[in-house]
Amino acid sequence: MTKFDDIFVPLAQQLVDDTFGFAATHRRVTRTYDPATGKNTNSNADTSVTITPPAPYEQRRIDGTLIQLSDQRITISSRSAVVPQSAD
Repeated sequence: MTKFDDIFVPLAQQLVDDTFGFAATHRRVTRTYDPATGKNTNSNADTSVTITPPAPYEQRRIDGTLIQLSDQRITISSRSAVVPQSAD
């Protein structure tokens, strides 16, 4: 890390965790299919996280499919115990 990172990364973490961030729950839903019963089952894994306030996406990011006009974006604090996955 650079000297810039040494100064501003902890500051950003503190601002999200202590000042502007708020508590939320990250829910990861895992879907499985049981061929013996022919049924789908869902299991939820909830994790407490700290997030930034929601903000609208920039117009250039809205594609109408994955990101729609009414969608909001947040940032999860790096101190939270969630490991991002592509399905998130």
